[in-house]
Amino acid sequence: MMRVEELTILPLNDLSGVDFEYAYNLYRSRLGEYLKIKASDHPLNVEDFPYRVTRFGRQYLADAIIQEGLRLKGE
Repeated sequence: MMRVEELTILPLNDLSGVDFEYAYNLYRSRLGEYLKIKASDHPLNVEDFPYRVTRFGRQYLADAIIQEGLRLKGE
């Protein structure tokens, strides 16, 4: 089993800087004792990812987004 030591937060192209900073600070305050929290320099365009439509709107598939994040990270 692979041990996770860091969490990289990927900014989305339609996410405001304030919201991204809030997410970064939230993860850092909750998980900072256990993980190194980093912010990626590569914003993602969620419109490029597969999604399904629910009554709440579009729900993007996390697996595809995670896979792209790992690709950008070089893993």
